[in-house]
Amino acid sequence: MDREVTALDLELCDREPIHVPGSIQPHGVLLVTDRNTGVVLQAAGPCERFLGVAVEHCPGRSLQELVTVGEAELAAVIAASSRAAVHLGEIETAAGERLDMQVAVSEGRLLVELEPAAQQKVTASQALAMVERAVEAFARAGNLADLYANATTELRRILGFDRVMLYRFLPDGTGVVVSEDRAEGLGGFVNHHFPASDIPRQARELYLRNVIRVIPDTAYTPAPLIPGLDPQTGRAVDLSDCVLRSVSPIHLMYLANMNVAASMSVSLIDNGRLWGLIACHHGTPRQVPYHLRAICRTLGQLLSQAIVHRSAVEHFAQRSRQRQIEDELLGDISATGVWNLAPLHRQGALMKVLDANGLAICRDGEIVTSGLTPATKDIMALRDWVLAMRTSVFVTDALSREQPWASALAPVASGFAAAVIAREEGEVILWFRPEQVEVVEWAGNPHKATQAQADTGLLHPRKSFEVWRETVKGRSLPWSDAEREALARLRGELWGLRVAARLRTLNEELQELLKEQDFLRKEVDHRVSNSLQMVSSVLALQSRRQSGETRDQLRAAEQRVRAVQHVHRLLYRTNQLGVVAFHTYLEELLRDLTAGLDQGWHNQIEHHVLPLTMPAALATKVGLVVSELVTNAVKYAYGDLFGPITVRTQTSADQGIDIFVEDRGTGGLPEIGGGFGSQMIGALLKTDGGSIRYEDAAPGTRAVVSLPLSALQS
Repeated sequence: MDREVTALDLELCDREPIHVPGSIQPHGVLLVTDRNTGVVLQAAGPCERFLGVAVEHCPGRSLQELVTVGEAELAAVIAASSRAAVHLGEIETAAGERLDMQVAVSEGRLLVELEPAAQQKVTASQALAMVERAVEAFARAGNLADLYANATTELRRILGFDRVMLYRFLPDGTGVVVSEDRAEGLGGFVNHHFPASDIPRQARELYLRNVIRVIPDTAYTPAPLIPGLDPQTGRAVDLSDCVLRSVSPIHLMYLANMNVAASMSVSLIDNGRLWGLIACHHGTPRQVPYHLRAICRTLGQLLSQAIVHRSAVEHFAQRSRQRQIEDELLGDISATGVWNLAPLHRQGALMKVLDANGLAICRDGEIVTSGLTPATKDIMALRDWVLAMRTSVFVTDALSREQPWASALAPVASGFAAAVIAREEGEVILWFRPEQVEVVEWAGNPHKATQAQADTGLLHPRKSFEVWRETVKGRSLPWSDAEREALARLRGELWGLRVAARLRTLNEELQELLKEQDFLRKEVDHRVSNSLQMVSSVLALQSRRQSGETRDQLRAAEQRVRAVQHVHRLLYRTNQLGVVAFHTYLEELLRDLTAGLDQGWHNQIEHHVLPLTMPAALATKVGLVVSELVTNAVKYAYGDLFGPITVRTQTSADQGIDIFVEDRGTGGLPEIGGGFGSQMIGALLKTDGGSIRYEDAAPGTRAVVSLPLSALQS
């Protein structure tokens, strides 16, 4: 008696090492060869029949001893670098066997595979005709369903299998047969679902690597590699990229339970993701020669591209219809300039965009509904749940899976979508779709997809593939990718319009405030200007009555007050509150500073300042620092003589600003930190992350004030 399979059993199945089976399918020969020396390390398959040498005697021989190939072909084998198997043409053995040779590379090993060549060849023109006919059928399809049907018909015509199915993977990992072409008398699998465990995770990874998988005879006896492990590494060789790689016993049992004696699959890949498979089944053993596999590989790629293209076309068509509705809604809101989603025509447009059956607009505790919706208390609970999320949009077609308490809402709200427009004000739009009871047809009971024998514990697949119907409740029609994209875009656009409307209102209020503030600003400006002028005049008067160091200190204080005056004058001369044009400020400051010096300095102080805006508070500090540095240069750089002093700016490596004050005087770096001026400079710069350093200008001294970008943006 079999026992039910646990989650642990399925996890072990999902980790089955199918890439290192240690054996191959016996319709061909595998020679595992050292890539550098060409010596065969392991062998498997009917070597004596194909090569005239018993399999156990192949290891240790050179590849050229076993396979009669020319120097050019051998060089091509040794130089092969592709991970996937590369076909290198046909060879003829001493026994007269014609074999197809393929080679892949794995961990420094050449995996040389030999299979019987086709008895009947097709010419290049015949192969091209097959491909052209199939491509024409793909192009003829009016929609995705037609494309699927045409693909299975063409592939079965080329391969001759009893059944060819197109199998698509769904987002939850399960699969569904979307089309098939089959021999008369066989039962159909169209629209039948298959559980995710039918194709475990590691098998899907191999389908991505090997787009063609062939099992000519599901009842084969595996041919083991001899020796079983790589004699140089002691590890099992990775056969992921081998055409002959042996198949998982569970998969062979699965096929046998479906009465399949031979199978072939072609992977369909969408941007690196396994979209689905073309699955081919036959009731008797059937070999597929290389040339047909090559044709199917090409058609698989073309079909993948056709599916992607056709899906994009249908997606675009749906998106275009939605965009038209969106644009009309957004245009209506934008034209009126009033933020209000409650009017009935706007509610109707919001419902149409997502093809919803119900709508609720929540704002400031108020709720406006339209269509089929839950009760108000339930809408409020859903609103609060959405507002607590970090995301601005949310979509599900099974609300009860996200919130079990919402199972009672299934008749009206199994499908649920939400867009948070303004979290602080509790403004949210909710869309609802009713439950869509669906009967899903499975190929066998999906809850018993894998079973374990009670006596051995070995897993084996289900034995019955009879239709097993399951009624699915609590789900709505799924939201399409186009609808999900529409939700995200609509939320962004509505948020923008809401902000714009709010800004218009605030701007109107601001204009009124500015009128009041302008009067106050002028009054404050007048009073502050008078106060600063008064302080400056007092300091100037006091300095004229003093001498020596006291006079110098008073003049320095006067200059510092003037630096503040210049910022204040610039600040209130423009409408840029809190920001000044630093280059204009610095030019005026230096001009004022020069005017207060002896006549000999009037042509010596130059400035080259880049256009730059700066917060007023920072400009004041920097002005004081530059004033201090220029004053020091005037005092100490040339003794009692006059000389050039230059103030310039440049952008620093971190996009901040460097200010240079340099002279061509006697040189010598100043002592840092002793006087009040040095202490003031350090204190002023420290608060904004600035710094100062002194350099030997050879001749002269260069002071470099560095301000980070963060200070300029504060």
